[in-house]
Amino acid sequence: MGPRYSRRRVLATTASLASVGTLAGCSSSGDSDGGDGTEEGSGGSTSGGETSTAAGAGVDGDADPTETATAADDDGGGSDGAQQLCADLTDTEYERYDESGSPFVATFEYPINGDGSAVGGTGIAGEEYSVSLQKQLGDADSFYIFAVQYTNGTDAPTAVQRGEGRGLEQVGSLQFGGESVPVIRAEPEATGDSRNRVYNREPYYILGLPHEADSGTQYYRFDLRATTAFANGIDTNDCQESWEEVATHMVNSLEANADTTVESAGE
Repeated sequence: MGPRYSRRRVLATTASLASVGTLAGCSSSGDSDGGDGTEEGSGGSTSGGETSTAAGAGVDGDADPTETATAADDDGGGSDGAQQLCADLTDTEYERYDESGSPFVATFEYPINGDGSAVGGTGIAGEEYSVSLQKQLGDADSFYIFAVQYTNGTDAPTAVQRGEGRGLEQVGSLQFGGESVPVIRAEPEATGDSRNRVYNREPYYILGLPHEADSGTQYYRFDLRATTAFANGIDTNDCQESWEEVATHMVNSLEANADTTVESAGE
């Protein structure tokens, strides 16, 4: 069965960001590498980092474009033109992504374009299931957001899901599945997260979402990642503040997905 989208639209306002607060954080300087906690599964991990692909990332939902963006200004300030484009990211309405029959253990709201579009495609690579969301900036540029979930759960939150590692920081918590779930902000290319080598040049966010499976509670890693690799008028970090605002909204919107197929997907 194909995706089902509810038509509930929500304007991005300060009030909608209240439960977690803005997910910006300071640079983490922790000494732990996150290796002493429960490890996530090894299937589907990608190494390399400088040039990577992600399933479902294409504009048409079929291609797997290669990320080749280069870092821009370290302060993320960007040019005036880039700032104007980035404003389109937060000046938006939202719809809920609640695809029936997908491995996602949560539904979430995502920013849409003026014509109501945004979803590019879904895909699975190893144990990572993802959906790509294309937000138009101006007339010709796009900002891509990826919601990614690992299909193999763990009996307890992993070290990374607890924010233990270099470049990882807990910036809030979310009530989900009857538990308080840490919201982890990862610095670009965080060395404490050995799993993510795809679309990691913008800050990204990690949660260990609980789901009651037949064998008991399992924790599934859920990421929100983003890239400007397919844009001409903006560079890496130009839209960092806008992206953090959108990510905050998306995290706050997470709700349990009663129709998840994650147990069969992880077999």
